[in-house]
Amino acid sequence: MTYPCAVCSVTHKNEDILQASMTRGWYNWQEKEVRPVKKEIRTVVYDDELRIEAYRFGGIVQPFPNHFHAYYVIGFVEDGERVLLCKNQEYTITKGDVLLFNPGDNHACVQSDGGTLDYRGFNITKEVMLDLAEEVTGRRELLSGLSSCSTQHQKSKGRGAFPARGFL
Repeated sequence: MTYPCAVCSVTHKNEDILQASMTRGWYNWQEKEVRPVKKEIRTVVYDDELRIEAYRFGGIVQPFPNHFHAYYVIGFVEDGERVLLCKNQEYTITKGDVLLFNPGDNHACVQSDGGTLDYRGFNITKEVMLDLAEEVTGRRELLSGLSSCSTQHQKSKGRGAFPARGFL
């Protein structure tokens, strides 16, 4: 029996799926081999003074299903390459990219280079963002003109994701 894969859109045989579920590592469907995966790291800290959550993901293989947050997310891709789907727009994110998600931006991603994702990020609530805006501009209003699902990569390719007067 065969099954269509939700991750890579390839139809896999029963024995491939069984092999993948029994391995410790990343299973390469095409070459039918197990590649060792570095240990996953998931660290989250909250700074009471800054009122910001910071986190680090290392060695991540799993896809992130479609989801959204009620807060701003600013992230940095330290290593790896992923296909990011954000608000029905597809992007390729790679090492060195800076990401910005506004509250409510739906997004999902999957590894595209056969490796793993190393990523650092900050979660900033709307309330904290209002406080920061007031501290910087003197006005207690959310910054306007921020592009949803922005990446630094887009800017470098001339797609204009970050506005000239953006947050970053």
